[in-house]
Amino acid sequence: VYDIPDVKENSKIFTILAIGIFTIATAQFKLTPDNFKNAEMQEKDFIVFEYPGLTQKQIFDKAKMYIHSNFKNLKGDGFNEVEPSQIKLRLRQRFEANKVFGMVNTWVLNSVYEFNFKDGKIMIRPVYEYIELPSSSGTEKSMYLTGGSGILGKSVFKKDGSVWVDKEIFNRIENTVNDFTNGLNKSITKNED
Repeated sequence: VYDIPDVKENSKIFTILAIGIFTIATAQFKLTPDNFKNAEMQEKDFIVFEYPGLTQKQIFDKAKMYIHSNFKNLKGDGFNEVEPSQIKLRLRQRFEANKVFGMVNTWVLNSVYEFNFKDGKIMIRPVYEYIELPSSSGTEKSMYLTGGSGILGKSVFKKDGSVWVDKEIFNRIENTVNDFTNGLNKSITKNED
């Protein structure tokens, strides 16, 4: 005689698994005056993704492959590694925002990512450095996280912690970091036959 499993019990297990997968897939960073923070636990400035069954070396190799396939010419201080435990990556990520007279401005987010690897885990910590602002005068302007003024150039946040930049630009900064982080996560979880 076969024991028929309880449908309610199976649906509970499926729901728990689905919530776990959804949580991993949507783990996001929020930009704060204290730099990027884990959106769900803002006392932390990192996210940990778990990959049961993968070794430290396998996760390291997959992360390195993803980085090199998405970013060319990482020279000098752009890519540093201590195989298989850590990668430090300095990136210049372009994004478009603010149409002015029908032309789209390109902004460049300069950030540093730190990746630490263990068996079955990766820890990701992004750090905002500054944004290179588009300039018609040819002189380069930079937007830092805090400390700007209307005369010297705005910063992302005002002294009181409120967002100073345009909401679209603020969202693009967060999306640039989160898209990269989630793309890396998906690349590591992808099975290769």
